[in-house]
Amino acid sequence: MFKRHRKKEGGSTIKSLIRTFIINAFALYLLSQNIPGFSLNEGLRTLFIISVAFTLLRVILKPLLETLLGSINFLTFGLLGVAIDAGILYALSRFFPQITLSPWYFPGAETHGFTLPPYNFTEITTIGLIAFLINSSLAGYCFRGNSMVAGNHNDLNA
Repeated sequence: MFKRHRKKEGGSTIKSLIRTFIINAFALYLLSQNIPGFSLNEGLRTLFIISVAFTLLRVILKPLLETLLGSINFLTFGLLGVAIDAGILYALSRFFPQITLSPWYFPGAETHGFTLPPYNFTEITTIGLIAFLINSSLAGYCFRGNSMVAGNHNDLNA
């Protein structure tokens, strides 16, 4: 009744890498536009270079560190991924002067009875916030490319 889709040989890793690059570039652009303490100076060229570096480090370094520190990742319920991304972002901010991290003040917010108190963000907490947003359960599915929207729907017709 249902046709089985066979995975094509070759090219899938390149497609996946390009998709990851585009998603990371989009995520970094959105975060640089919406978080006052994080900016990418000098336009699209900088966004391209930073996105390439971020994607390569996430694709190469993150799985290696998660494998080596798997038990810690398990015990912390995946928070090691946030720490690894924060470390990658910190290293990129030190290596590329076009990434600007600065302290900023969040005045607080209230909506539907839920209150977020005011908070002074430092450079480190800004990096942590960005890493958390990239790895969060809502944004992570889009930004990491692990959702069916991004194309990983191999188990649908198994």
